[in-house]
Amino acid sequence: DDSFLKNIPVAHYVKSKKWKEDPETLKLVNEKGGSNFWNVAGERMLVMGKENAGIDEIWAHPFMALRDYEAGIVNADSILWLKNYKAEITTRPESMTRIYNIDGISIKEIITASDSKPSAAVHYELKSDRGIKLAVKFKSNLRFMWPYSERTTNNVKYCWSDNLSAFVVHDSYAKLTSIIGASKKPLNKAVDHSVNFDARLKTVKTDQPAVSAYSIYDLGENENLDLVITASNEGLQKSVDEFLSAISDPEKIYKSAERHSKKTLNNSLMITSPDKTFNEGYKWALIGTDRFFVNTPGLGKSLVAGYSTTAKGWDGNQKINGRPGYAWYFGRDGVWTSFALLDYGDFEKVKSVLEFMGKYQDLNGKIFHELTTSGAVHYDASDSTPLYIILAGRYFRSTNDLKFLKDNWPRIKKAIDFCYSTDTDKDHLIENTNVGHGWVEGGGLYTAHTEVYLAACWSNALNEAGNMANTLGLKDESKIYLNEASAVKKIINNDFWNNENDFLSFSKMKDG
Repeated sequence: DDSFLKNIPVAHYVKSKKWKEDPETLKLVNEKGGSNFWNVAGERMLVMGKENAGIDEIWAHPFMALRDYEAGIVNADSILWLKNYKAEITTRPESMTRIYNIDGISIKEIITASDSKPSAAVHYELKSDRGIKLAVKFKSNLRFMWPYSERTTNNVKYCWSDNLSAFVVHDSYAKLTSIIGASKKPLNKAVDHSVNFDARLKTVKTDQPAVSAYSIYDLGENENLDLVITASNEGLQKSVDEFLSAISDPEKIYKSAERHSKKTLNNSLMITSPDKTFNEGYKWALIGTDRFFVNTPGLGKSLVAGYSTTAKGWDGNQKINGRPGYAWYFGRDGVWTSFALLDYGDFEKVKSVLEFMGKYQDLNGKIFHELTTSGAVHYDASDSTPLYIILAGRYFRSTNDLKFLKDNWPRIKKAIDFCYSTDTDKDHLIENTNVGHGWVEGGGLYTAHTEVYLAACWSNALNEAGNMANTLGLKDESKIYLNEASAVKKIINNDFWNNENDFLSFSKMKDG
């Protein structure tokens, strides 16, 4: 029932034009195709899959918007699914391109995600002396991010909207919404709950909490087609507005992502060496790092720790995994990555990371270890808090952003005081005991009262605190912090250092 969409402006079909890819852009080419993992991502949309065909998953944090996307050519009463054919693969910072050659038909498929909007697009270019019928199928389950159950959004609703000329999938409150439509009207379409569509688009019942859909498009000789996927946790109207904007000119999603990638490279510290492979790898590292910056509406913007599909849980033991890799916010990982961002010049993102950590600082001053994009937060690390102090200090020294320092000093001071409070035996060393893990989270090494790594973080945090306090005119506090930093450094050099074997001991036990 699409009655709730009746007042939405009617979508106008647009003629899909050939997308112009920059021949000079950074790219990787695989002429044979393969099973390597890939992703294209912006602040609001994450698209992932295997190289050769399809899209495994699309996430619009904090939920999975679409999964199991496949395309194929209708051939009489069967479908030639593209996944069964080898493709030439080109990976660019802004896109993933596949070219399939099947019985005299050439199909180019370009997949891209907006750098800042909750939209993605799949573009098809047909080169053939005859027309084809292109079939597309996909699922949507609105799977809410771990640690919530796959049944959290169990009541998934759906419809085909004639006004939008698109599939609309949403939860009971129309809060989580996915919209999937194309630049031309489908020749045929179907959508149903709790079914799969098999290789011939026949209905197969399933107990999965998902919606399955397919559509078939009639493409003339050398015609193009654009599909747009928009998803948001900000309600149906927001998604509709984004979809109408995106479908009016799908190429602008690609061009925006391309401009963002070029801006990232142009505005970053560049390293050029005699090694061509290193030079390209360094650029890809900048692009890859930039993709980990995620904006979750209602939470904020910061760095997540890694991407993968939900094919596997912890050691593959989870029945249904709700984690797209390590794509939730981390404390220490965000700080260590931010050190690199400072070094290549992306100060604005580092500022956002610091503000995000300060926003979710515990009442006692502790900085979180994990914060899922669905809003579950854990404070089980001992090193996130001193690392936050270090990052604040390095950010200030890199930018001289005095306003930020003044505005955030209460949070920084609270973090410093929390660290002091964890030195229960007053030996100048902050502690892991009853505070949390440091770099080592478990196993035989997780027996430390104070790791040498944690002690080193504390010494460095105190140095940064001393510099920040001095800048703010807090001379007495600055002196205390700097003297304490020297004391901790001396303990590391004298107590942790093993002269006999010339190495640093891993940790100090409670007995000293």
